[in-house]
Order: sequence, then structure tokens, then C-alpha cells
Amino acid sequence: MDKEIRKNIREVGGLMTLGLEMGISVTLGYFMGSWIDNWFGTQPIFLILCISFGFGAAFMAVYRAYKIAKDVDNQGEINGAGSSR
Repeated sequence: MDKEIRKNIREVGGLMTLGLEMGISVTLGYFMGSWIDNWFGTQPIFLILCISFGFGAAFMAVYRAYKIAKDVDNQGEINGAGSSR
């Protein structure tokens, strides 16, 4: 396989894991928050806090993927293979 094709597949593969990363971060926040609340008896303070951190982590994953996609698009435009806008 050509080096350029491998690089593109690797970049797309990283973007394809975005949904999984988002789901895991929110789910992990839910279970950690529930466990801490049960341990301290502070229902639902830590649940809300940890789910908020999970959503924050999911947002950061989306932002990171956006930056990667934008960089890839800009590299394509520099090399003459970008979209005409």
C-alpha cells in the first residue's frame, strides 16, 4: 500500500473511534459518580459532577477530532487536492 493511503486510513480510523470515545466517557462518568455517591451517601452530587466531566471529555474528543480533520483538509489544499470553495 502507498504511504499516503496508509496515512489517510490511520487518520480516518482515529475519527471513527469518536463515537465510542464519547459513549465511554459519559458512561464511565455515570458509573464512577454512582459509586462515589453510594460510598459517601451523597446522592446525586457526584453523579452529576462526574457525568458533567464525562460530557466535557466527550466535547474535548469532538474538538480534537475537528482539529485533526481541519488539519488534514488544510494539508490537502496545500498539496492541491483540497476542495474548491
